[in-house]
Amino acid sequence: MKKVMMLGILLGLVGCKNLTDLRGNGPDYTLISTKTVDSVAECMLYGWQSQRLMDGSAINTFIQPYPGGKTLYTEQYTAAADVVEAQGKTEVKLYLPSWYIRERFKAITERCI
Repeated sequence: MKKVMMLGILLGLVGCKNLTDLRGNGPDYTLISTKTVDSVAECMLYGWQSQRLMDGSAINTFIQPYPGGKTLYTEQYTAAADVVEAQGKTEVKLYLPSWYIRERFKAITERCI
């Protein structure tokens, strides 16, 4: 029974293979901000990096350029966000396939908006 439970937990933590796969399913949430792209992206980066997995290890989070803004993503692509300038505002498209971090990462992102 413990093995079945662990398998279920591991499957829930597994992300997509790459950012293209993640984006292919469309965003889970789209948020708009009047703050700059850099301000929102840096706030999200710091917030996401402060989170921990169930075993207590850090959730490695990265940021890279993206056309019109920045992309944030976690190791194993358990979460990602495209933060871009759109019509004078900042648009955040959140991709959160992992049930384990979905609500926490959404809340952090909302605080950065």
